[in-house]
Amino acid sequence: MSEETKPSCGPVQVKQENELLFPDEVPTICIKEEETQEDYSDGLTSIQLKQEELLLPDEDLNDWDVSTKEETTVKMEYTCAKGSCHTDEKPHQCPYCDYKTVLSSNMKKHIMARHTGEKPHHCPHCDYKSVQSGSMKRHIMAHHTGEKPHVCSQCEYKTVESRNLKRHVKAHHTDKKLLQCPHCDYKAVQSGHMKVHIMANHTGEKPYHCPQCEYKSKLSRSMKQHIMAHHTDEKPHQCSHCEYKAVGSGQLKKHIMARHTGEKSHQCPHCDYKSVQSGHMKIHIMARHTGEKPHHCPFCDFKSVAPQELKRHLMAHHTDKKPLQCPYCEYKAVKSGHMKTHIMARHTEEKPHQCPHCEYKAVRSDQIRRHIMACHTGEKPHQCPHCDFKSVRSGQLKRHIMAHHTNEKPHQCPYCEYKAVRSEQLKIHIMAHHTGEKPHHCPLCDFKSVTPQQLKRHIMAHHTDEKPHQCPHCEYKAVKFAHMKIHIMACHTYEKPHQCPHCEYKAVRSDQIKRHVMAHHTDQKPHQCPYCEYKAVRSEQLKKHIMGCHTGEKPHHCPLCDFKSVTAQQLKKHTLAHHTKDKPHKCPHCEYKAVRSDLMKKHVKVHHTDERLH
Repeated sequence: MSEETKPSCGPVQVKQENELLFPDEVPTICIKEEETQEDYSDGLTSIQLKQEELLLPDEDLNDWDVSTKEETTVKMEYTCAKGSCHTDEKPHQCPYCDYKTVLSSNMKKHIMARHTGEKPHHCPHCDYKSVQSGSMKRHIMAHHTGEKPHVCSQCEYKTVESRNLKRHVKAHHTDKKLLQCPHCDYKAVQSGHMKVHIMANHTGEKPYHCPQCEYKSKLSRSMKQHIMAHHTDEKPHQCSHCEYKAVGSGQLKKHIMARHTGEKSHQCPHCDYKSVQSGHMKIHIMARHTGEKPHHCPFCDFKSVAPQELKRHLMAHHTDKKPLQCPYCEYKAVKSGHMKTHIMARHTEEKPHQCPHCEYKAVRSDQIRRHIMACHTGEKPHQCPHCDFKSVRSGQLKRHIMAHHTNEKPHQCPYCEYKAVRSEQLKIHIMAHHTGEKPHHCPLCDFKSVTPQQLKRHIMAHHTDEKPHQCPHCEYKAVKFAHMKIHIMACHTYEKPHQCPHCEYKAVRSDQIKRHVMAHHTDQKPHQCPYCEYKAVRSEQLKKHIMGCHTGEKPHHCPLCDFKSVTAQQLKKHTLAHHTKDKPHKCPHCEYKAVRSDLMKKHVKVHHTDERLH
């Protein structure tokens, strides 16, 4: 190229920012390019390109990997539209949407990723397809060949991608943490880490505002996903195994690993735990092994493993800010998802999620998942390391271990010696035994309750005929599946799975064993009557004693006569015996029917077994 063909003007600086995300890639990459260009009259442009690859934080992964930064300088030549390299002009317009770009290759990828769904690269080993050849190469190494070409020089760590190795070295083999948070002890290698940390934990700054609601976010990508999830029906990523759709490719990838392939690529170095996401593994190690809680509340001694826990703590205990107001009641919520669930559960009764095995419906998809495991598959994936106990949910296992093995009850009642495993239990205890508060009101009668579950059961039992659980052996129906399970064991199978450790007594329910042990094998009766020397194993017994022996209160009134009773059960028995011919309990061996289940139980023992009542 001759000197005469060069333009008279000097180099022009053009900055270009590209945030194109592809559906088969982890949606955390932002390429930031700074170009120094020299234009020639024949249409060729010589470009000096400085690239920064920024890994933006993924809020679904608990904001652990915030950013890594690689700088490369490359020399390339290509032909571009005349004048576009020296201005902010983006000559390539998408025919389907408003997207514009400088490079035609970007446009091609955009159209395939967002509109046509074309994925020209096919995996030779499975059904996986991708937009880019690089994504296919990484997929094959990660899922089929097991090849991990990038090896740490200081330990045995290997990885598919070079950027993973770079993060590993920075995290585990260098003490270089130059940036100090001005508000706390947090240190970071990169300014991106520090910026997100300060916004998340100190300033609360959220520079991205949703144009359609009050939602704000720290990241532009989070805002984009919010708009797609809440203000459009666009969920471009379709699961190849089921009908699930996702806003982001990362969500779809996690769904497939969690629900279909069962792949858990991250192995805990201390135990057998495996996880789908590295963020989950990091939380597991801190929560179960190291005890590290790096996130500190600036107002009290609270510490947490994850920043989300600290955020919830701050909003719950140190601010009255609950920006979302329910249009039907006084309920307020911090998150739109909580408000949506509240409205469906309390006001519209909408239950969009249907069980594929029965008529059960739920407000949330996780309720369906737990229902299927509890009622249909019997799957209990969480195993206690100390005994044979298994549970559907990890939270149940955690509470079991604290209650039965460690005896850890961290929540102390300020009014008495009661301690609880969970803060919710303590809150209920205080309202039930000390303050008398019953915040949940029945809209159809004067009934009030401590918990929303009690109110829901009351409405189903007294104001609707809804009893969704049908006994397969008789006509009995129940509001709760747990009630049905107890009914079947008590009236049909006579199974008593809970054994007293001190004698041969067995029971249907674990709480019966607990009361039996307190009544017969210990002198422990923690509930003292304020009027006499009477003590009770249970608070309900003491309450009945006080009403029956001291106050004479009978709060339960029969609507058909003058009968009053101390307990709701007494009123129910009275109504069945005197005001209805309904005998819902049918003997499986003969035509006998009974008003109450205990009468049926006695009948079966007397007439259909060798066991006699004494």
